[in-house]
Amino acid sequence: MAGKIKKGLGLCVIMLSAVCANLTVLAAEMKSVERDDVSTAIEQAVEPVEGEVVRIDIPTEGGEFITLEGEEAKKWYMEATQETVKALIEDESIQNYMENVNDNSNRIMPYGAFKYQYRYVESKRTNNVKRTDLKRNVTNELTNYTSTTQSYQLTLNVSQSWTINSEVTGKYKDAVTTALGGEWGKSYSKSESLHINIEPGKTVQVQFVPIMDKSVGVSQKYYIPRGGMSSKPIIEKSVSVTTYNPKYTTCKIGPFTMKSVYGAYIWIEK
Repeated sequence: MAGKIKKGLGLCVIMLSAVCANLTVLAAEMKSVERDDVSTAIEQAVEPVEGEVVRIDIPTEGGEFITLEGEEAKKWYMEATQETVKALIEDESIQNYMENVNDNSNRIMPYGAFKYQYRYVESKRTNNVKRTDLKRNVTNELTNYTSTTQSYQLTLNVSQSWTINSEVTGKYKDAVTTALGGEWGKSYSKSESLHINIEPGKTVQVQFVPIMDKSVGVSQKYYIPRGGMSSKPIIEKSVSVTTYNPKYTTCKIGPFTMKSVYGAYIWIEK
């Protein structure tokens, strides 16, 4: 493509109504989702793109790239939206379940001498979860008002931090990052100036959808009784955990290849 976004790419408009039609199966599940933050995240996930998607560049962990255009790009975006909504509903269900578990675990009474310890028990790991609820513009918007193709400077600024539910703090949070290793709990950013050719009358901007690894489990405060008949840990308190971690790898952003935050780079044309 040599720095030029082609005109005849089979432009596709990502409409909210089309996305919602594909989420009817999830409607019943969403009735049990009552928290405002989850509802807001779902609204952000299905919010339509302002403009037409002309290209999506998706890096693979193997160092290669997938470039989608036209209907393929539209299909990927809709599937990514569905995946995000399902993940958010799953997160809420886990939170509600663990709150009930915590109500019971807090009734345990300590006996004998003991020392509190903390641990994270992971129940599920899911890699490469698409987060359309976190999508955002990562470049300036450029418009060619002339009658000929012009070269413009596109400024890329993309960053992504790890996330963990707000209930996990202090030593409970430390237990999570310790158990998941040094790569978890990171934040990454990238700034770059790119030169692209824009055709007459066109406006171009790039959006970013992070693709993150997800861990679900419980962070526990516990002790092991001394001098008793059993060395089985006694759980004093459990806090449910849902955490997402970004990655930093080689990415393709249009005709450019560079190290950047792992995710899908979506070229929007107006």
